[in-house]
Amino acid sequence: MKRTGKQVKLLGILVILTLIFLFAFNVTYSYFTATDRVVGNIEFSNLDVRFAYRSNNVDTVVDSESLSVIPSASSGTISRGSTFNLALTDGTDISYLAFNSSSDSCSSYIRYRINAYKVVNGVEDTSVNYGQYFQFEGGLDIIREIKTVAGETNAIYFVSEAVAGNTRRVFADSITLLDTAPVTMLNSQIKITITFEAVQSANQAFTAVFNDGWGYLESWT
Repeated sequence: MKRTGKQVKLLGILVILTLIFLFAFNVTYSYFTATDRVVGNIEFSNLDVRFAYRSNNVDTVVDSESLSVIPSASSGTISRGSTFNLALTDGTDISYLAFNSSSDSCSSYIRYRINAYKVVNGVEDTSVNYGQYFQFEGGLDIIREIKTVAGETNAIYFVSEAVAGNTRRVFADSITLLDTAPVTMLNSQIKITITFEAVQSANQAFTAVFNDGWGYLESWT
């Protein structure tokens, strides 16, 4: 009986020691898994790209993603195949159009286009976009593609390389009305509006932001 009692006591002690060991192991395991979690802050770069133009040797940045222009008064009559200089809608002549990336802006990819609609009795008729029949001139490393998205055909332009911060990138000093322009748009008042979109070049963000049919350059990937 005494031996049995000692065995029971010994078994009880072993059970207690085992539980203590397991609890200690669990506490230790929980401690190390807890230290495996990292809490921190992520800083996203600022994206600050805007239109800019030069007039009378003065550069001006435009706080907008769209800009309307007209042929310069010095361009005379615009016919198919002719290239015309640019002016603001108030008649101010423009030497060139550019994208301005501020000093604290991250590197970005840019795409842009011309939307051109007839103006009838002072009202813009958006039923037909004639943007594809106009072509920017004077830009460096620019790629132009014709695409059709949701039944609308237009030319989309891409700056082939990422635009770094603190950069002014000229994309046009004039526009050509192409020979392919239809007769239906001739002898009409056309409103020309340039729009652009920019996205950070890091992490291939363009694959999500520009995934709308108008696309992006394969060379960016």
